[in-house]
Amino acid sequence: MKSLVKTLLTFCLLINISSVLGQENKPQEKKERKKVFVGIDLAQPALQFFTHKTGYEASAIVPIRKKWYAAAEAGYEKNEYDDVGWKGKSSGFFTNIGANWIVSQDNENPNMNFYMGGRVGFSLFNQEFSEAPVQGYRESPISISIPSHSATAVWFEPLVGASVPIGNSNFYINANTGINILLFKKTDQNIDPIAIPGFGKNNNGLNLRVVWAIGYAF
Repeated sequence: MKSLVKTLLTFCLLINISSVLGQENKPQEKKERKKVFVGIDLAQPALQFFTHKTGYEASAIVPIRKKWYAAAEAGYEKNEYDDVGWKGKSSGFFTNIGANWIVSQDNENPNMNFYMGGRVGFSLFNQEFSEAPVQGYRESPISISIPSHSATAVWFEPLVGASVPIGNSNFYINANTGINILLFKKTDQNIDPIAIPGFGKNNNGLNLRVVWAIGYAF
């Protein structure tokens, strides 16, 4: 009887030891590191099918410290408009520089996250008007043309967004939306720009912006 008890105790002890050793030797799931994201915006090219605007934009997001990421976008945009007596077009380059702060992120993959942030945008562009309303003789309205001239604009954009991986790959979708707030504008002809590349239509200095970028994280 004592021999049987000793055998059972020894067997249980061996099972416990093997269980502990198995847990220690079990490989832990590898946690993803923070990666640099480089992508292109899909929303800009898609808008040309619904509006008179065409444009292209590339973006980069780089981890810098803890929950902070540096962010930058650059692109080209062309607008044509015919609104309230004004008919013209504008085209030029733009860039946005700012940062994202991570609000929430996945425990295993910090590159899958929700964030809030801000951008300072700048655009150097040309605009011209084939029709521009002015007061004529005896206050009767007339239309004149204004030749191509250069213009600049600066704005600020608070935004919120999310970064989500596509399956188990290193390809990600990075989407965000924000409000562009016009801070400064200047033209050679002292005429307010109607459409600013990277900013959008000058609707009392405010404009909604949406980015839907797809890219690679490395």
